[in-house]
Amino acid sequence: MMLAVVVSVLLALLPSGAHAEKRVALVIGNSAYKHAGELTNPRNDASDMSAALKKRGFQVIDGFDLDKASFDRKIRDFAMALSGAEVGLLFYAGHGLQVAGQNYLVPVDAELTTASALEFEMVRLDVLHRIMEREAQTNILFLDACRNNPLARNLARAMGTRSGEIGRGLATVESGSGTLISFSTQPGNVALDGTGRNSPFAAALVKYISTSSDDLSAVLISVRNDVMKETQRKQVPWEHSALTGRFYFNITINVSPQPVGPTPALRLSEAAEAWNATKETTNIAALELFMGRYKETYFADLARLRIEELKKQRVAVTPSQPLIPANVFFKGQTASQLIVRQGALVGATVHDAADADLGTIEALIVEQTETVGLLFNHRGKMVGIRSKSPLVTIDAPRRSVRLNAQNAQQVLAALEPYQRSFEPPAPTPGKCVGVEIAVGANERRCLKPGAGKTDWFKDCADCPEMVVAPAGRFTMGSPADEPEREPFNKGSEDQLAVTIVKPFAVGRFAVTRGQFAAFVTATGPKTDGGCYARMGTEWKQQADRNWRSPGFTQNDHHPVVCVNWDDAKAYAAWLSSTTGKTYRLLSEAEREYAARAGTTTGFWWGSTISTSQSNYDGNYTYDGGLQGEWRKATVPVDSFAANPWGLYNVHGNAWDWTEDCWSGSNAGNPGNGEARSSGDCSRRVFRGGSWSSHPQFLRSANRGKYLPAIRDGNLGFRVARTLLAP
Repeated sequence: MMLAVVVSVLLALLPSGAHAEKRVALVIGNSAYKHAGELTNPRNDASDMSAALKKRGFQVIDGFDLDKASFDRKIRDFAMALSGAEVGLLFYAGHGLQVAGQNYLVPVDAELTTASALEFEMVRLDVLHRIMEREAQTNILFLDACRNNPLARNLARAMGTRSGEIGRGLATVESGSGTLISFSTQPGNVALDGTGRNSPFAAALVKYISTSSDDLSAVLISVRNDVMKETQRKQVPWEHSALTGRFYFNITINVSPQPVGPTPALRLSEAAEAWNATKETTNIAALELFMGRYKETYFADLARLRIEELKKQRVAVTPSQPLIPANVFFKGQTASQLIVRQGALVGATVHDAADADLGTIEALIVEQTETVGLLFNHRGKMVGIRSKSPLVTIDAPRRSVRLNAQNAQQVLAALEPYQRSFEPPAPTPGKCVGVEIAVGANERRCLKPGAGKTDWFKDCADCPEMVVAPAGRFTMGSPADEPEREPFNKGSEDQLAVTIVKPFAVGRFAVTRGQFAAFVTATGPKTDGGCYARMGTEWKQQADRNWRSPGFTQNDHHPVVCVNWDDAKAYAAWLSSTTGKTYRLLSEAEREYAARAGTTTGFWWGSTISTSQSNYDGNYTYDGGLQGEWRKATVPVDSFAANPWGLYNVHGNAWDWTEDCWSGSNAGNPGNGEARSSGDCSRRVFRGGSWSSHPQFLRSANRGKYLPAIRDGNLGFRVARTLLAP
């Protein structure tokens, strides 16, 4: 309570700003199409967006049901208003289409009965895009224009043999410096209108613009999650960003410019917003991260007080009770049937026949090697069902389970479910059920191995976020029938039984450019000397390329690339020296074990892959699958879903260096999780695949080798930490 009072007093004392940022928005909603049928949502979407942006300080130029002449006038008004603006924003809801890779926005009077109609009936998105980038420093484009467009059929008939140039949805657009372009769904896909007042995308955008104090990147992650949930993952919002700084819709506090000095002070408004989101946390590592980020503000002192208060309160570790203790049996379960928390279906959603979400699979009931039952969490209670019931449909490759009954009551009545026969005893207070480790300077934490989605730690403000991987056994390599195995190094994926004898910590994410920058600033190592960059279809050594400039746009949340094996080793040594803990590179056995996270398929989510699941060259397919997009660059490290142990981007985005010397076979690997120190040590192993890889190289078992002194624009690393006994 005292902290809240102090924060309120400090906020009241902050000076108001002398300069208001000029923000201008063009908001268009086209519903009443004369030749394509009326769309339900766009007029509402634009109206609600206009109101939300006005409340956030935007000068809004809006238009509804615009014909071509009216659309052009609005664009001229927008261009004039943008003069001198710091921020320009476009929101468009309505029909759009792509032809030969060019995107067009569709006025309500368009007919498209001739090929030339493209030039005088439509609005070219790239023209509007250029106007914005010429006038404003920061530009944001929201495009809810990927609807199924009946006018495309008219155009296809008019174009004849060229009709193949008409694409589905909108085409990929690359943003210039200072610009973010957000699509309601992934390129080439069609968005949904929804059944309510707004489209799923517009509803989520308006919601978070109106309520969130997060920056734009975090807002878009929230929007994406809402839309995926609303559409049962049929629609995945996507963006291309080259923003050069954080953008906030909600700026509640402005400050006068700070005097120029050797270390520019952060905006207190940003620090205040961050403190508001952080002040109630009990995670000391998160508070230390806050202190490092906002060390020049009052709020760093408040964070330090909060840490001291938490340390006084923390007299014993009281872990949460595991969801399914190992010794719990369910009615109908025999002594030979075990509860297993690993497998391809763990984490999958269970649906009934009406497609209602019944819960998430938490564990499997296994007899020998056969799955005989599924345990899922239905509204906080564990429910077990027999997997061989005729009322259960399991599609393992798609991680889908459907119960062919209309509701949960019918499910429970029809499937003779397993039922818990007794409640497990509560854990002994103060006893760690998991792994107790030292964190940071003087904190002890109890972490549950394999629970990295909710349980992670940091040893310092600039350190990577780490999760604990459990001890266990797995089969390294791939079976002979795995599609497209051993694409280059024949015989390199032979199978080997490996036992990981004790838990270890592994980075949730690849080491980021921002984290590597902290190391470079602190130690000043020589990290220049050029880097291999992609030039058309070839990789060539470029003297002007390095980890700061790899040949494509990055920010501090992207994985660092253009680092060699020696750079990665030096970074781990610096972490060890800084924290007093033992940081290192992963062994390749640990890397595969952590990537699989208990699964046995080619990828942790199953046996297929798409560019909505990972970042690779979508021009190429895997095992007869579909093509996807090629982003031609890395994406932020928290993109896509985490695997069951909480690790992100273990398939694609950037390759990971490992500690091991190369050998053409898994035979001879120590088999205990340690790195191989014999073999060809002039080559080091890398794992995981990258943004430029064909999809077969992203498989868990795929192995590659490279000269340790070479830096490459698709090669980075993540770190491990050895956990010592308390």
